[in-house]
Amino acid sequence: ITASSLISNFNGGNIKIYKDGKVLGSDELVGTGCVVKLIGDGGEVIDSLTVVIKGDVDGDGVVGVTDARTVLRVAVELENFNTNAPAKLAGDVDGDGSISVTEARTILRVAVGLENSF
Repeated sequence: ITASSLISNFNGGNIKIYKDGKVLGSDELVGTGCVVKLIGDGGEVIDSLTVVIKGDVDGDGVVGVTDARTVLRVAVELENFNTNAPAKLAGDVDGDGSISVTEARTILRVAVGLENSF
């Protein structure tokens, strides 16, 4: 989803979407780890949330083969998501609180079009 599409789902307010501390342009993709902020009239942050897209562990807004590879590496303990809570949530596509080889397989199937969603 693009930044402008996501913002259109909110009812009013000054909404900004940030990735790595920079405001996303209207046509840029929103990915896991992006932060959506509601900004008050004085410029203060009223509320914020972090985006988590199931399967998008690298935060580029697309569920791809590299996401499946990363989840597989985490599942077999070659990597970890210790400092990246949104990526851990995105990789846990079945919602059981852990990362498994099965989830890597599911993400890969979505990435190559064999499945439509999680």
